[in-house]
Formats: sequence, structure tokens, C-alpha cells
Amino acid sequence: GLVWLRPRYAEVLQRGGAGMGARKFLRLLGAETAPRLRRHPGARERFTQSPKGVPAEVISGPRARTDALRVLEATFTLDDYESPDLRAVASGIAAEQDPQLRRRRAAALFHVLGRAWSRFSDHDEVDAVYDYYAWQNRGRTAAFWLWQLRDTPWLDAGNGALSAPTRLRMRTTGTVAGYGADDERFLHPEIQQLVGRRSDVLRALGISAEARTEDLVECLQRLRRREEEGGDRDVPAALILYQALAERAF
Repeated sequence: GLVWLRPRYAEVLQRGGAGMGARKFLRLLGAETAPRLRRHPGARERFTQSPKGVPAEVISGPRARTDALRVLEATFTLDDYESPDLRAVASGIAAEQDPQLRRRRAAALFHVLGRAWSRFSDHDEVDAVYDYYAWQNRGRTAAFWLWQLRDTPWLDAGNGALSAPTRLRMRTTGTVAGYGADDERFLHPEIQQLVGRRSDVLRALGISAEARTEDLVECLQRLRRREEEGGDRDVPAALILYQALAERAF
């Protein structure tokens, strides 16, 4: 698990009078205010004079990462990072039995990531490669630590059930119009309110803030086909879809 500094250090160091603050001093000594990233220890040397690669198949690794690399026809990622700290925190949040405390802890993790995002964003994407005589580039994918966070069910959906971030969306006019209003599809409103505008973190976790334009158009086409086949005209649904599309024009 995580090793925490005793809160008493802040109090004792402040007694020293003017000068460097307690937090700055402790950071100079190596203490952190955000989860640490480290190079993935499973990286292998596949080719001489080439960077090490982390295999697509890693024991206890995120299944979604393996699937994403398979789609890219990639077998490794290069210069990849993991974060045991983040994994421990997300697992701890998921194990919390008090729903309100769990949601507050989840929102707090969003803010911790947001405050340190300039550091995390340097390592949020990596090269996906295929190993054939040399590394053959297959595009970019999320880093190992981010797949871990995306793949762990640590966020409450609107119905209170735990869900992995990539299965959730922000509740907006566009997302409701495009995907329906089932609570299980959306981030819990309490977390959404507490998170605020952490769009960088939301985007990295795969939590969609808006329905795709093509999805909204497809919904309108489905409504028209249903009406042409003899079904009822759903005017309220069509108006919501048109409103969501109109909001994108401004």
C-alpha cells in the first residue's frame, strides 16, 4: 500500500518560523504530492540498440490494453510507465463501502491528477509497435498506467453501481440524446459536480463529455426510419437531438 507522511510534520516544520514552507521542504527531500510513475519493470530488450518494449500480454495487466494493441496489430509498447500508487488508490476507492465517501475520494483523485497533469501528460501515450526484425510502428496508445486506471471499476455510475471509467459518460444534452437516459451509462451526478471542469483527466480516462456528431445524426435517422415504418413520431426526442446538434454550431 501507500506510505504516508505523518501530518505532524507539517505542524512541526511550521514552528521553525519564516522561510521555506513545510510542503516545499518535504518535496525537496523526495516526498510526493501525487502518485508516482515508474518505468514498467516488465519491459524486455527485444532488439539490440533499441528501446525496451512491454509485451501486449502482461500477467494481471489491463485486458482493455491487450485488446487495443490487438486492434492495432501491435505486440509491444515502448517507453511505457506504470503506477502502483495509482492502482492502489483506485483499488482502495473501489473497496470503500460507504458510497458517499467513495464518491468524494474518487473526485479527490480527479483533482490530484488534474493538479499534476502537466507531469502525467508527458507519459499518457506511448508508441505501439510490432516486433519484426526491428520495431515496426503501429500508432499510439494509452500508457500502461492509464489503461490500469481506465480498466479498474472505481467510479460510481448514476445508479450507484461501480463501473470502469471507459464505460461512463458525462450527462449532457448531447450524451442523453445520443445514448439514452439510463443512469448506468453516466457518471454519478455527485462526482460530476465535484469534478467540475477536469476535462483533461476525463478525456484521458475515456469518459466522454459529448456524444459524437455522427451518433446524433444516426439517432435522427433511426427516428425517421421508425416513423416511415409506421411507428409514432417522437417529436420530443427529435427536438433534443436537434438541440444537441445546434449547440455544436456555436
